[in-house]
Amino acid sequence: MTIEVLPGSEDRVGRRLDLAVVALSLLLGWLYRDRVVDDGFIYARYAENILQGHGFVFNRGDPVNASTSILWTFVVAALMLLMPGDRALIIGHVIVVALLGAAISRLLRHQPPWLRTLLVIASVSNVMVWKSVGLDAPLAMLLCAWVCASWERQDRPERTGFLIGMAVLARPDAVLMGGIAWMADLIRSRRPSIRMILAAALPVVPWLAYATWKFGSPVPSTLAAKTAQSRLSWWSNHGSFLSAAMRDVPLSWVLLVVGFAGIVYGWRNRSIRPQPVHLLVAYGTMQALAYTAIGAPVGYFWYFVPLAFALLLWGGLGLEQLAAAWEPPFTSKSRFWQSLPPARVAWCFAILGSFEVVWAAASFAWTHPFYRCSAVYRSAAKMVAGLEAKDRTLAATEIGYLGYYSQVRIVDIHGLIHPDSLKEIRAGHNWWWLATNPDLVLVHEPPWFGEPGYAEFDPAAERRFRDGYELVATFGGRGAGKVKGAGAAVVQLWARRPSAWPASIPKAEAAP
Repeated sequence: MTIEVLPGSEDRVGRRLDLAVVALSLLLGWLYRDRVVDDGFIYARYAENILQGHGFVFNRGDPVNASTSILWTFVVAALMLLMPGDRALIIGHVIVVALLGAAISRLLRHQPPWLRTLLVIASVSNVMVWKSVGLDAPLAMLLCAWVCASWERQDRPERTGFLIGMAVLARPDAVLMGGIAWMADLIRSRRPSIRMILAAALPVVPWLAYATWKFGSPVPSTLAAKTAQSRLSWWSNHGSFLSAAMRDVPLSWVLLVVGFAGIVYGWRNRSIRPQPVHLLVAYGTMQALAYTAIGAPVGYFWYFVPLAFALLLWGGLGLEQLAAAWEPPFTSKSRFWQSLPPARVAWCFAILGSFEVVWAAASFAWTHPFYRCSAVYRSAAKMVAGLEAKDRTLAATEIGYLGYYSQVRIVDIHGLIHPDSLKEIRAGHNWWWLATNPDLVLVHEPPWFGEPGYAEFDPAAERRFRDGYELVATFGGRGAGKVKGAGAAVVQLWARRPSAWPASIPKAEAAP
């Protein structure tokens, strides 16, 4: 397939796309400004403690690394020098998504402008990206895209290696991207690049040394906790990682089929040529297969972001090959028409414009009402923050909003910030946290795994909880303290008897 580009047209396409990317990122960021995922506030709490001089900790005085992304933590900390944590998370997300869109545009600069436009806009409006507001996955994808762009320049193995190291600090599974780039360089140059490996180690090794010294292990504590969740079959009803990802990523099967059809057609016509974007497709594919092989938990939907991009780019590259076989129903001498390289793909562009509309609409329709718990978490946390004593402890299954806004000590029922609890959790004792005697407990309605009232909660532990705690507030739904915009989300705040709740604050009248 031959692409004829008018002089200067590609630069104009890139500049216009950059403007569109910035505008779309700002629009989506404004729409989802209050939809930050709970785990995003874990980074905000770490960042806040760093800025206040307490070190890399979630609970002050407890050196535990529950932050999967070291780099994102420090990015949020830098932004929090200028603004509160909630604004830092959404603004940081918007900046990263805009840069990611620009990076994808550069990787696709040799593609027909219609396809480049389609894929860049679809990347920026990707539903998985906007379901992951405040999290590290978009930053890792941005760095992986930069790795691919740097790899294209054969004379810069050091820069490629350094970007690989930074990507690993953004998300550890980006080590797969490093392996792919290194192998691709080996195939291309016929010799191993030691400089790339050394450059990749430059940002990673100091952190590994610090983490081993500070926390006793270079591996985040969340890895063991989430592995335990999979072994206990917490997510068994969701299927394997790959099947859950294909179910969650919009139009996944359409993209897969279109990509296969196009690649087969291009292979038969020998029109496929290696491109840097193929490395990004390989990374998303390998990440999904690796997570499926190790039985990774499927409840953390931001793990699907690499596969979402792999499918999108795979489908787009296949579409490019199929477009070569299609002819428009009419031709034109219009300069605009002729500027589309080649002209016959204009018909394809007209048809597939509807595809982009569907993709963008899916982002709005599926993501906007997604995180309905945010309002009730925020309200509950602010009530806890208003208590007289700041040395209280709060047990909960979601610790981001509650930890950041309440400023009290958190007991994580799922054990992500308590490595010592994993032995009990692996044994199925999901009521282990009662032994810590937390002053306050937040319970969902209906209860989540590990919360009182859950089907697998020990009956004796349930009685102990009911005897030792009383309901003091209900948030969301139709209960007391209803939060506007909370939808059907309901949480209950329980206080330990007899003195954990101040007498000056009235208790809820709602029954448990």
